Amino acid sequence: MDGMDQAAVRDFVYQHWDMVADRVDPLSGGMNSQTWSVTSGDERWVLKVVTPKGAQGLEAGLLAALALEADGIPAGAPKAAKAGPLCVRLPEASAALLRWVDGRELDGQSASEISLIGKTLGRAHRVLVASTIVNAPSFDWIDLRA
Repeated sequence: MDGMDQAAVRDFVYQHWDMVADRVDPLSGGMNSQTWSVTSGDERWVLKVVTPKGAQGLEAGLLAALALEADGIPAGAPKAAKAGPLCVRLPEASAALLRWVDGRELDGQSASEISLIGKTLGRAHRVLVASTIVNAPSFDWIDLRA
């Protein structure tokens, strides 16, 4: 899966999600992953591919995104693969198709942006502390209820 070109991404998305990709563009900035923007009709998605070592974190993140979106926080929740799982596991990688989150990157410089970031993180933590995320990393030194 390393270095997939646009045609390979189109084929992969069709094979695992039955989705015809009209447009595929590589993205930069994926955390421990390769990512592509995938457009199908009027919907936009992100294909995220991680190494097998990153699969546990990916799966926990997918469950967290579902919990957040269920509470109305846009988080790029995954689309289940046609075989049913949220994540497609292959010997060399794991992949998920995530809903695109519209918006712009915040720079955190203005008071209104800092307030928005804080309020959103607080709301996300309240949702996640009440959720059970299987295989989520544990940070024993953080009091999530504080």
